Amino acid sequence: MRARNLAILISAAFLLSSVLVLASDDSSAEASITLTDGRGKTCKLYEPAQHIVSVGKGLTMTVIDLGYVDSIVVCDKYSNVATDGRFKKLNDNVATGKTYAGGSLWSIPAMKNEIFDKADSEQGGTFDKEKDVVMITVGSASTTSTGINVLNLESELRSAGFRNVLIWFEITEYDEIVDFVRQVSLAMKGEVDGVVFDMEYVKDHIASELGDTEKRKAFYVTYSGGAFKVGNKGSLGTSLALAAGANVVTIDASKEPTYAANLTDLIGTYGTDTVVFADGSMASARLSELRDKVGNDVKIVVMDPLWNNFDPESKDGIWTFACALYPELFSGDVPTAPLADDPNYLGYSLAGFGVATVIGLAGTFYIRR
Repeated sequence: MRARNLAILISAAFLLSSVLVLASDDSSAEASITLTDGRGKTCKLYEPAQHIVSVGKGLTMTVIDLGYVDSIVVCDKYSNVATDGRFKKLNDNVATGKTYAGGSLWSIPAMKNEIFDKADSEQGGTFDKEKDVVMITVGSASTTSTGINVLNLESELRSAGFRNVLIWFEITEYDEIVDFVRQVSLAMKGEVDGVVFDMEYVKDHIASELGDTEKRKAFYVTYSGGAFKVGNKGSLGTSLALAAGANVVTIDASKEPTYAANLTDLIGTYGTDTVVFADGSMASARLSELRDKVGNDVKIVVMDPLWNNFDPESKDGIWTFACALYPELFSGDVPTAPLADDPNYLGYSLAGFGVATVIGLAGTFYIRR
């Protein structure tokens, strides 16, 4: 009798733990997943997407970081970067034909044909127009020629039955990158991935540690149109510097997001303790020229190009910036969010507590019998 009672109580304990864990999991089949793109347009999935069309190097890096490289059926040719080891698995998939990567925002017809091919089930296509997602990052306004071409592509896809098409035009703030990664993780996982909490935590941690510390001078610099240009509000590089706690000395409400400036004069005005964050996509010759212009006493941080993009790597960027600006406060690896920030943490904790409590009561009952 005692053994049977103990078995019943232990079964109840496991049942309780199952109920509590399920209570912490809000990704049930009945609950739809709502995705919101950069325009505020929404679509709903009733389960995570099995396949994705990923247009934009930062977007593709995000899908890879989340662990879903094998879900990419089509990407743009600029995502298929053979020189960056982080894209090695994607390179392999492109080489075998599992992923197509022949088009881009500047060769949309080629990309459209690849998307249609991957959605043609009669020809072995695996993309489901109803359940899977097309995600496109443009990097320029919808009113530009590229933006208009993308909107035309969206119209063609929707007319052909592609239900879930999401587009992001300009992303200019770190917080917008965080939300972007949140949307991609919802699409592929059905829940917010822990990397989103890490991205939020790094920024909050930097701000908390800085407190009332005097902000140190810095600016972002890139090269285009035959000239060095510095970052302003509206420049993603500047947003990363601000998230790292910098006093960005090139912010000027009267100027464009990036604008030409005399770098030697800037250092002369603000001093050699000003930190320069250099766009990593510049050629080495340009970086040497940059050094000549700012002098040998100025700290230059060369950015990984993926820091200045729409992906989780941006958190590595703001941490590196903070370490360069405030080495007495920040050093070492990029910090991660505490476990308690996991949305399932409370549910799992309650489940564990419930199991321990019920088994403990069962043991007490058994002994007393």
